[in-house]
Amino acid sequence: MTADLIFSKAGKMVRFVERVNRFMMICEEDDGSELSVHLADSGRLKELLMPGAELFIEEADNPARKTRYTALMVKHETRWVGINSTIPNKLVRQSLLEKKVPGLPGWSMLKAEYALGRERFDFLLEKDGVKMILEVKGVSLLENGIALFPDAVTARGARHVRHLTELSRQGRAAGIYFVIQRDDAIAFAPNRLRDPIFSEAINEALESGLKVWAHSCLLMPDKILWQSPVPFISAMGTQNV
Repeated sequence: MTADLIFSKAGKMVRFVERVNRFMMICEEDDGSELSVHLADSGRLKELLMPGAELFIEEADNPARKTRYTALMVKHETRWVGINSTIPNKLVRQSLLEKKVPGLPGWSMLKAEYALGRERFDFLLEKDGVKMILEVKGVSLLENGIALFPDAVTARGARHVRHLTELSRQGRAAGIYFVIQRDDAIAFAPNRLRDPIFSEAINEALESGLKVWAHSCLLMPDKILWQSPVPFISAMGTQNV
């Protein structure tokens, strides 16, 4: 089984104790000692971060950082779910370099962190002389088999969608790729309950012709594998992305 993204840093298993704030939590090791762990995900994650839940964490690049470890994923029932917002971007970047992003055959990366006006997008791609701006979003929330984004209000996300929608209306190629950091989603939908503004922006984007992809992943403590394309459910009905 070939990995699409490998975690090369030292990591270990711990148990969740409590969330201190948006970006820090307390975890417990097997010997009962506690340690502070950085959480690179501003979502609520209440359905996943339950007392005693098993987490996989890795050492930070900077040994002098206040929190020595960063959380990568949490075990929910029998499967791992990603809770690190930087991982989807890294997965797409690595797959672009190898030209094997599902749904994007032949597209290559011209630039990461592409600046356009006052906005910055994840990637500028190219294929057969055509350039496309691509924004990547990570998804961890699941309700009744439906993967939902966002897990919390994201004004920045809605702004990005509207900007990409305007570019699409101008005839420029643009898209959003939702990386579902779990393998049990049967469909994907914008989370209208948590963020109606973002959901409305996505529906308007689809009407404008903005390209949208949603794809699930299989996570393991040492690697991530692309899994399956997931149907997109919106106010316009089910879209096969």
